[in-house]
Amino acid sequence: MTHPSWALQKAVYEVLNADGALMAMLAGDGIYDVPPQSASYPYLVLGQVTSTDRAIPIDEGSELRIVLSVWSRNEGKKEVLEISARVIDLLHDAALTLTNHTLINLRLVSQETAVARDRRSVATQLRFRAVTEPIL
Repeated sequence: MTHPSWALQKAVYEVLNADGALMAMLAGDGIYDVPPQSASYPYLVLGQVTSTDRAIPIDEGSELRIVLSVWSRNEGKKEVLEISARVIDLLHDAALTLTNHTLINLRLVSQETAVARDRRSVATQLRFRAVTEPIL
């Protein structure tokens, strides 16, 4: 059976990658699991996924936390915030199809935008919470 965190990451990637408006806002391949050093800005990273098993007698689902990061080298925060807004529109409360799992809900939990340590890059981190149940 597919692990729920991989099923979620795959579904998130498919929805984001299929959106022409989002992909037009990103450079190069646009969406990465691990961006290459040569990646063109702006880009989006499918980052850390944390999985918590909710296995109790009445509930065999998982609670997942996924972090998406938008990176830019344009001056200011406008570009990352515009891209982040599109990502939120696509994912918050989305009805994604997961392999071997049912997505109960997907919600934005927090958003944080800051200038990176290199003082040239700006990043926004979007933290989403998902609840899934296995398809038995």
